Amino acid sequence: MPIAAAIPAVLGVGASIYSANKASKANNQAINAQQAATDQNAALQQQALAQQQAQYDQSRADQQPWQQAGAAALGQLSTAYGLGGQPADYSNFTASPDYQFSLDQGMRALNARNAALGQTNSGAAQKSALQYATGLASQNFNSYANRLSQIAGLGTSANAANANAGQNLASAYGNYASNLGNLNTNQANNLASSYGQQAGNASTLGSNLAGIGSGLIQNLWGKNMSGFTPNNPISYQTPAPITNSINPNPAGFSSQLPSYNFSY
Repeated sequence: MPIAAAIPAVLGVGASIYSANKASKANNQAINAQQAATDQNAALQQQALAQQQAQYDQSRADQQPWQQAGAAALGQLSTAYGLGGQPADYSNFTASPDYQFSLDQGMRALNARNAALGQTNSGAAQKSALQYATGLASQNFNSYANRLSQIAGLGTSANAANANAGQNLASAYGNYASNLGNLNTNQANNLASSYGQQAGNASTLGSNLAGIGSGLIQNLWGKNMSGFTPNNPISYQTPAPITNSINPNPAGFSSQLPSYNFSY
């Protein structure tokens, strides 16, 4: 076969190899770009998660004073009412600034009045002082208990805020894990598809090369190899048989010996 006739087939092989090589490089670049995008997305999610974690920690620190005040107010309220199996203790109430201020102001007014009446140290003065203190305690205790309840409620609100922040943070961690899992799954699927496409391209290239090679062989021989027939077949003829006659009576042998014919 002339060399010129084989040039198109050779060029076809080269073009197929070049195209397969370019496709493989483009595929690898796409895989690398996807990996970089996946890593960047994961890094951004990690940064967002770290920011939310910092915000949660700051929120707990900000709510801590209210939690402590609420816990203390609840403790005083429980003590004043004798909760928890303990006797009622009003010492915190009577030592409270608002009660002490009201008591001090009221006693000053009462002492001034008794002094004006000349009853400073009289029994009537002591009785009026006792009545005043008892009435003041009765009037102010409810206000005292209500204020403690309000402060305790602030602590409850702080706990609720922390619980809500904790739920949001847990949800963020869950979303991060889910998103990261989806990214990895999608990347694995895309990689598998990409590798499968590369394998398909390689198989197609191999088939094309095999077809081109077969065509070249057929063109070079000028015939289909499956129906090959030699141009100068060789004929074979069976040789004629050869017959040897043996003397039935050679010297030294009995005349009874048989004769043999050998044909070749």
